[in-house]
Amino acid sequence: MVYGNASTKSKKKARWEYTVASTRAIVALQRVLQFKQQLPPEIWAIIFGCFIDDRQSLEACAFVCSAWLSVARPLLLRSVHIQDLPTCSEIDIALDRYPNIARYIHKLRVGPIGITDISFLHEEPQEVWQCCLRLLAKLEDVRELLVDLNGGWIDLAPHDLKGRLPKLLERVETLSLTNITCTGQGVQNILLACSRVSHLYLDRLYFPLGTRELLAHDATVNQRETIHTLVYTGRESCAPSTELLEWLVHGGINVNPSHLGFSRMSDVAWDMVHVAGSNLEYLWIDLMDPVHPRMAPALAVNTQLVSIDLIGFHYVLGGSWTALLHVLSHIGRANTSLRQLSLSHIGDMDSGDSIDPHAWREVDSHLARLAQSLPKLVVNLYFQRGFYSNRLHDMIIEILDNLTLYREARGRLTVCWSVTLTQYAEALDLKLMCRPDVDPGLTESL
Repeated sequence: MVYGNASTKSKKKARWEYTVASTRAIVALQRVLQFKQQLPPEIWAIIFGCFIDDRQSLEACAFVCSAWLSVARPLLLRSVHIQDLPTCSEIDIALDRYPNIARYIHKLRVGPIGITDISFLHEEPQEVWQCCLRLLAKLEDVRELLVDLNGGWIDLAPHDLKGRLPKLLERVETLSLTNITCTGQGVQNILLACSRVSHLYLDRLYFPLGTRELLAHDATVNQRETIHTLVYTGRESCAPSTELLEWLVHGGINVNPSHLGFSRMSDVAWDMVHVAGSNLEYLWIDLMDPVHPRMAPALAVNTQLVSIDLIGFHYVLGGSWTALLHVLSHIGRANTSLRQLSLSHIGDMDSGDSIDPHAWREVDSHLARLAQSLPKLVVNLYFQRGFYSNRLHDMIIEILDNLTLYREARGRLTVCWSVTLTQYAEALDLKLMCRPDVDPGLTESL
């Protein structure tokens, strides 16, 4: 009898919750339809498209519509997100009808492209990209351009628009190119056209054999700004293009970075770290690569480093242990400005192996030395998939129990672990966003 009453109450509660949700949805839809009559068509297309395409609620859409009709309306149009050709065409038409709206838009995000017809898998991303280039001709002040083109082959500098690229991209300050298959010259033409770019993110760019050649000339004459942020990551475990990175290092454009991140620490990557010298404040080091002889001299000249991120530490791979100890041993007297040292564990700890006390004692010795010599240093530890079992939780606790900082200066140690890969990625984003004195824009490509 008790179970029957409980079941009846649960059903009533479920029906009530459903009724409330339905009522709220109907009210929200009515408000949205009402706002549609009050909003100019181009504003409606942008607001409604952003929220519905991103599967946000009608309530959120209604809230934004209402807010746009208030005094804050210019602030709500700083960003436009285009994921398919129809959306791009609609905004293109809207800008023709209402050109004044162009001055509000400061950020253009292109992709990932939602393919509407599988038979046009390669053609549609190219059409969207060319449409967006035409949009840039109508937009007056786009400062952020974020492009993700699904990994398909793209002609970044179409012949009919190539000569206009410097004019189209002249105000771009932050450029992100992600998941693109193209020619080396195509990327180079885009970079040369962005004369004001100061934050550059290159992620998963692929140059097929025979398309990696770069233009030979030096283009710094047209570069008005200096690139201060450079994040260059390859596809999965592949290193970024050596040719393009060499061009950046050796004067292709003005690069004087304060923020650097690479997915693989090649010779050219360490050359860039060394060239950055005392201007470098943030460095992301990939521990999946072996110990590199250029590491020590590079770190010795990075006297103003505020934060170092050690990415790719794998518990069961001896090479990452060696790389970790090598990096820690070379952070020394020259790096007196260091405030954050982060170690991110990306390997699977559920390998059946037990903790190696000797290895962790070495790590602990280095961390204790750095904490003593750098009184403002905070150490961050990040573990992937830490709660799949009690054993993994116990392993993490065992590691912490053997750390001097955990026992004696717990306020200078932060620890994060998560259940899923997605949560781990979110933890990394949170870490980067919360770091003081470091540009949070660096998280756009990591």
